[in-house]
Amino acid sequence: MNSRLLLNLFLLICVSALGVFIFSAPDKSKSDIIRIGGPATDKIKNLTIQRNGLADIHLEKNNDIWWMTNPYKVQANDVPIKALLELTQAISHSRFSADGKNLRDYDLLPAKASVALNGTEYLFGNIEHINKRRYILKGNTVHLTTDLFYHRLRTSTEAFVSPKLIPDNSQITALKSPDLELNRSAQGEWLISGKQSTNNSSPDAIQTLLDHWQHKQAIQVQPANVTDGEKSVQLVFANNTSINFLTKKTDNYFILIRKDLGLQYQLPKTAANDLLILSKP
Repeated sequence: MNSRLLLNLFLLICVSALGVFIFSAPDKSKSDIIRIGGPATDKIKNLTIQRNGLADIHLEKNNDIWWMTNPYKVQANDVPIKALLELTQAISHSRFSADGKNLRDYDLLPAKASVALNGTEYLFGNIEHINKRRYILKGNTVHLTTDLFYHRLRTSTEAFVSPKLIPDNSQITALKSPDLELNRSAQGEWLISGKQSTNNSSPDAIQTLLDHWQHKQAIQVQPANVTDGEKSVQLVFANNTSINFLTKKTDNYFILIRKDLGLQYQLPKTAANDLLILSKP
């Protein structure tokens, strides 16, 4: 066996041994990770957001549904909330005690923003210059974390409003618009009247219309100009509550305005037919 073959065989043995060592070595990286911590995500029922120059937001979870109680009283948007709840699992890359520190140096007093999860408060400061990590004060400890959350706090208040037109688990019992009126009888049958009553009063057509109200979502929720509405639509629910919308059509959008909330829901232009007109046979 020549020397070159022996060398290759030796190198192969070394590489194999190194691979076995790496594969079998304990993974210390995960055990060494320190997270900011806080309440268990599935136990969080209250969330308060404060931002400089923007409205405070208070959110409460009830029967697995998040609701905004301030500044609007409306169902909340799960997407940004779930993203913020990940704050408890954020990695604390480094940390130090707040004792004896001038918190103003880190923009933590006053804080640029804050989040309270079940009363556990997280204060957001500025960015350190070396690794571009955010200072977050929790309790008496200042953590340096990857900057994933601050921009979520600075988004518009309306981004925390659910894009759904009506709340989850709402059962429609009546719909009233200028051209159509639907009322559900005590026996569960739908009574139809108005100009559209000759279009298609089949149960399938009525159910399709109601399904659109149940499942359609706005492209965007915005503060409303409540004087812009043209026609009124009222939805009545099984729990004896109701929602009134004013409608508005533009060249590109169909807009539903909640005058009681000062909010408008922007939908594609084609949504007008889906929500207001019974489909023809």
